[in-house]
Amino acid sequence: MNSSNFVYKKPFRSACIPLALTALLLPLSATAMPPNPIFIEAENYNPGGEGVGYHDSDNRRRGNYDNGRGESVDLSAISATSAERRTSDGPATVSYVAAREWLTYDINVPVAGTYQFEIRSARAPQPVMAEFVLKSTVSMLAAP
Repeated sequence: MNSSNFVYKKPFRSACIPLALTALLLPLSATAMPPNPIFIEAENYNPGGEGVGYHDSDNRRRGNYDNGRGESVDLSAISATSAERRTSDGPATVSYVAAREWLTYDINVPVAGTYQFEIRSARAPQPVMAEFVLKSTVSMLAAP
């Protein structure tokens, strides 16, 4: 594959409570349609610093995107798709990812239902992992 961006889609059930995940949620049915898709911006990971909002294997920030936090999370600016053109700064992607690095995101899904989860990744065919935490239940998603 020569393309540098890949999208993996997998349905999951949601409830109206915060979830920890990353990427984009889109409703699969009109009955569960929120007013707008839920975008989880790569650069808006949880606050709290190293070990709380993220884990980075080194203290060097690489990439060309600065989210203004001064932390070592590696972010790069990317070209926006038409759905992503909603901010003046444009979207960012997590870049220079090493094994066991992670970011956390808390979101509120406003309408219970079945949603489509999409991850935009430039690392395929290497696996991309997402962990969902709903109350005390943990689910893993591996994008091929």
